[in-house]
Amino acid sequence: MPHRISEWDAREVGDFYRQEAKALFRYGYRLMQGNRAAAEDIVQETFQEAAKRWTMLRALEDSRRRAWLFTVARNKVADRWRIDLREAPVLDVLSPADKMCDGVDVHQRVIDSIVLDKCWKAIKQMPSRQHQVAWLRWHDGCDTAQIGKLLGINSSTVRVHLRNARTALKSAVGPEVRFLDEAADRNQEDADCRDPIGGAEA
Repeated sequence: MPHRISEWDAREVGDFYRQEAKALFRYGYRLMQGNRAAAEDIVQETFQEAAKRWTMLRALEDSRRRAWLFTVARNKVADRWRIDLREAPVLDVLSPADKMCDGVDVHQRVIDSIVLDKCWKAIKQMPSRQHQVAWLRWHDGCDTAQIGKLLGINSSTVRVHLRNARTALKSAVGPEVRFLDEAADRNQEDADCRDPIGGAEA
């Protein structure tokens, strides 16, 4: 039976849709390799979830409500990745420059932009599962356990993909890749070894 919401809630969800649908579509579009129909489905399914949970979402701050929306969309994309690995994501932009570091000078931003472009080209050429792991780690900031849960693989498999992706990026770009926080990655790997997460191999 379809989930019914009040007329007032429907108006609020409609306002939320008008505010966020275009950005959410772009997000899904680049993750689904430019597949417009799949991106439209992601948007529709995500807002259906929002409608079901609107009583909870209404109480959230705008930033948290938006974060919830994009997290649900990402999970739905990951579901599709698990069903068919041919639906591996492709990024138009690895990460905005302002995600990497605040207060850097213009010259550094230009260098960072060039490096990011090279990183994007390298990641685009990675095998699909390695591509997915790299994107979730360095674009979305997911930790090893979160990546494993999203992709249905165990932590050791995630770590292998990350190491291979890191090696490929350094080979293609050089050692100074600003978003590769290797110390943080090592700490995360140590934590995973102490508390391993099981899962299906892929």
